[in-house]
Amino acid sequence: MRLKLLIAAAAILGVLVIWQLMRPGPPPVDQLDARMENLRLAGDVEALASEAESTDIPTARRAVETLGYLGPEALPQLRRALEDRRPQIRQKAAIACARAADPKVAAPLLAKVARTDKSPVVRAAAVTGLGRARAYDEMETLLAEMNDDDVIVRGRAAEAVVNIIGRRYPYNLNAPPAKRLESIARIRKFWARAKGAVGEYYDKVRKRRKDAKTGNR
Repeated sequence: MRLKLLIAAAAILGVLVIWQLMRPGPPPVDQLDARMENLRLAGDVEALASEAESTDIPTARRAVETLGYLGPEALPQLRRALEDRRPQIRQKAAIACARAADPKVAAPLLAKVARTDKSPVVRAAAVTGLGRARAYDEMETLLAEMNDDDVIVRGRAAEAVVNIIGRRYPYNLNAPPAKRLESIARIRKFWARAKGAVGEYYDKVRKRRKDAKTGNR
């Protein structure tokens, strides 16, 4: 009787091992990267959008990241990714939006995410995207996020402000809220004087880049 039980247990174990080996899983990283690169080179927005909805999170994240390299054409798909139920996907979408869209278009989307998303990781990505896009029109959003409840969001927002204004003000992200607000008030006072000149500079830079892409002189 004992022998029969051992044989039965061994048979069950063998079936489980075979099932694990045959069970489909996410593609290896090198295969995933190769597939995403092929889709990027083909400009296949729809295929990447489909991959972005994959239940495999690494695949979905990589697809969203790749969409960011396809420019404004991918913006509708990135808007959907910003509303994905999974924070890991929304995080990637925030950075991808900053890369894909014109700053004037991306900034309102990212500002809304920074103000409303429940995930600190996603809010941090949104303020990082605003900084990379030099979204000076959303300075008030960034200043508000410098007093966010999450320390990572506060730190990313502070760095984004530095990226835009080009100077660093004394600010301790671990200070009590009242002290942080004092530092933010000083930056806001400076920004009231400097916004016009900073905005004019960035607008000129963007125009030169746009003209370079289109061949205008």
